[in-house]
Amino acid sequence: MDLRLVERVQGRDEAALGELYDRWSDRVYAVALHLVGDRHHAEEVVEKAFSQVWTQADRYHTGWGSVEAWIILIARSHARAGLARRAEAVPAPHVLQRWQS
Repeated sequence: MDLRLVERVQGRDEAALGELYDRWSDRVYAVALHLVGDRHHAEEVVEKAFSQVWTQADRYHTGWGSVEAWIILIARSHARAGLARRAEAVPAPHVLQRWQS
């Protein structure tokens, strides 16, 4: 079922993307929330993950595992990237800056 949906997404079928979203978005959100600990950021991860599914569906290969695992992997990647960006944006405490000079 999921493989057929991905094939339809590859053909630019928006309804197929919607079906994948309906099927997996709750699970993707739960994983994202666990990783980022923030509801708003988790929602952004879900949006980015399914956007990437849309733009890169042609890159999915059955040898990589299930469609669910592929989507979760995409979401985890976006979650980690977001956490890294946030960490870079947070200035080091004044005490630590002294040793970083």
